[in-house]
Amino acid sequence: LYFGSPTGVCYFNPQEINQNRKVSPIRIIGCQRLGSQSEGTLYTMMSPDSQGVIHLKYNENTFKFEFTVENFAQGAYVDYAYMMKGLEDKWYDVEGGKEVTFRKLPPGRYTLRIRAKLKNQDWKDATETEATVIVHPATMANMVGIPYLYIACGGGRLVLYALLQT
Repeated sequence: LYFGSPTGVCYFNPQEINQNRKVSPIRIIGCQRLGSQSEGTLYTMMSPDSQGVIHLKYNENTFKFEFTVENFAQGAYVDYAYMMKGLEDKWYDVEGGKEVTFRKLPPGRYTLRIRAKLKNQDWKDATETEATVIVHPATMANMVGIPYLYIACGGGRLVLYALLQT
């Protein structure tokens, strides 16, 4: 194709234009757990350990991940999807944002996989990243207050009454 300009003629061959644009790598930019009213904070930042694993207590199992592509110029042209392996092995599209929230995740080991593609590309051309999350189960140390709760609720009176009747 040839174009005229005030400084001369410009030309190029459209077949020489590289159509294989790749989406920039994905970065997880935040991981936050949902706080409670008693804590006075809505979200608390979480950091991975030295192996890159995020550890959560059994009662800290509601959290969100935020992510983006490294090339911010691609931001408006990128579609995201995620899969939480260990919960479901199914991809879900991320609608209208760059975050995903999980609520009341049961104890276990999970791998969050996030993939991104440019809007005009297939998912086979997507880039991926992942994060490992472990939600630890409740332990006996967490349940030490249960006997006291039982006693406070009148269970102690019933036991005492049964002992005195024998």
